[in-house]
Amino acid sequence: FFFSSRRRHTRYIGDWSSDVCSSDLEQLIELGFKLGFGGAMTYPRALKIRELASSLPIEAIVLETDAPDIPPEWLKNGEKNSPAHLKKISEIMAELRSIKASQLAEITTKNALEILPNMAKLFTRHNVLL
Repeated sequence: FFFSSRRRHTRYIGDWSSDVCSSDLEQLIELGFKLGFGGAMTYPRALKIRELASSLPIEAIVLETDAPDIPPEWLKNGEKNSPAHLKKISEIMAELRSIKASQLAEITTKNALEILPNMAKLFTRHNVLL
């Protein structure tokens, strides 16, 4: 999935393949892209995605649910994937990066607002994934 915000010229790529190499992602980051990480990252065997989630610059990362297509690891038996799982996805990424979940939430929310600045109307500091 590709999204471009014309107002700020910030671009977003989500639902990308684990087959992509880190140098390609680094080039996209240099071009101003933000990269979405979501449900696929929650699987312990998703080693490449988890490594990228922990090593790419945090300023280039946004969180997503991949809903409804790629559910997080803990959803079983056809349970519905939804944005309600974003907090737990953020906790997993924070653990992978060895930082506090609140720090990750603040940074990735700021990154998301660079892509979708009108989304700021929906948030106050106290309801940002904390």
